[in-house]
Amino acid sequence: MKRYFNNQGYTLVIVLLTIVLISLFSLMLIPKALSTSLQINKSEGMAQAKDLSEMGIHYAHALIENKIILAINDAKGDPNFNKTNHDKLFCEKFTNRLNQLSFPYSINVNPNYLYKIQYADQININSKDNTNCIGFKDLTLPIESVGMVNGKFEKRIEGQFVIGNKGVYPIPSESDGGSGELQPVDPNTLPLIEVLNTVILSGRDVEEMYSSPRFSHPVSIRGNGQLSIGGNAWFNGNPSFDFRGNNGILIVSGNAYFRDKIEIHGNQTNYVCIRGDAFLLRSGTQNTWDQYTDIKNLVSYCPPFIWEQIEFFYDINEWGINENLNVIY
Repeated sequence: MKRYFNNQGYTLVIVLLTIVLISLFSLMLIPKALSTSLQINKSEGMAQAKDLSEMGIHYAHALIENKIILAINDAKGDPNFNKTNHDKLFCEKFTNRLNQLSFPYSINVNPNYLYKIQYADQININSKDNTNCIGFKDLTLPIESVGMVNGKFEKRIEGQFVIGNKGVYPIPSESDGGSGELQPVDPNTLPLIEVLNTVILSGRDVEEMYSSPRFSHPVSIRGNGQLSIGGNAWFNGNPSFDFRGNNGILIVSGNAYFRDKIEIHGNQTNYVCIRGDAFLLRSGTQNTWDQYTDIKNLVSYCPPFIWEQIEFFYDINEWGINENLNVIY
């Protein structure tokens, strides 16, 4: 018996089966492809929203910086500028400027892309009782920025803006040629106001200097005189500083630089109160500084009963945003 095979029909069945299998496999891949496409679109949308929220933080930085400048100008124009503590005055003027802000702010980059900024929490005033500007030290503004894309994707981040005085921050130190000792940053680079005349305070004279000075001539306190300096001070006269009499007081709210050691005449009941650090020009050099550790060995350096009465203040021109900005994602 002969057997016959329909080779053409057999081949056709194989082809049809192959087409069916490919079709089924393609149908299985479609949902996965759609899912991958959606994931990519979502990732791109979230990345764009993050970029927009960061733009909001930069915008907030510029906005706050502008308010600081305006507050400093407001303070300088105040009739009590030379009669009141500048830290307190700046705090009052700055918080007044903040109260004029109409948060939240929304900024449209284009119809589908926007960011808005608003307070993330209450303003934190660091002062004597943390509720007003008496004894003001610094202020923290928690700002939230929200980036939005197509009304679908949203990213929130928060920036902690600390408004402080640069005179408060420790001056960076660097190694002195491997000797192991530290010296401050060159005081020539600090924003100091030149005082070209000799300063002599006698009797009960009280002088308050609201900007960081560089004294080119001697400074002398005689009798019960008192010199209070906001910010840093550079005593570069020859001699740089002396007391002649009793009960004189030198107050420096920042760091103090001395060309030579303080001279004390009288019965030693004069007071030196420096909130920051004191530095002394190294003998035989023009611009090498050592920490003036001996200053705290003065008989009447700054006893507690004097320190507790002092109302320190800083150079009003030095208020600004601490650039070590803490951003929370």
